Amino acid sequence: MAASTLTAYTMQFLLEVVDILTNYVRKTFDRSTKVLDFHHPHQLLEGMEGFNLELCDQPESLEQILVDCRDTLKYGVRTGHPRFFNQLSSGLDIIGGAISNMYSVMVARYKHYPEVKIKGMAAAPRLVLFTSERVGHLLALCLRSPSVRC
Repeated sequence: MAASTLTAYTMQFLLEVVDILTNYVRKTFDRSTKVLDFHHPHQLLEGMEGFNLELCDQPESLEQILVDCRDTLKYGVRTGHPRFFNQLSSGLDIIGGAISNMYSVMVARYKHYPEVKIKGMAAAPRLVLFTSERVGHLLALCLRSPSVRC
């Protein structure tokens, strides 16, 4: 093959890879798609065309590489999905115990006295928070915060 034919063939291959990746990213942000299309390993082997776990001595064709790219993205975890949370994530991205306690105090205050959000702490009566003697010093500090007047 001539060099120009190889270049055109390579460009066509790369454009198809870009198309596959663009479609994947577009679907990743769609909340109606699954975060993971889970299948057991034996089901994956049945569903992937031409997939082989053995390494062969001959290179794969570019067409097979495109099929493998589609299959890999189809069955992989969509880590960019809006509903994906891994083991290090939580719904509110709460970073620690002390700040979590402060959030809980502020949420409880807002639930019982929503006008505090508009009028400030003067809209609420003097609030009381019962704790044990062993309360963490950070919770005690957060209780002295201007936004948590107890």
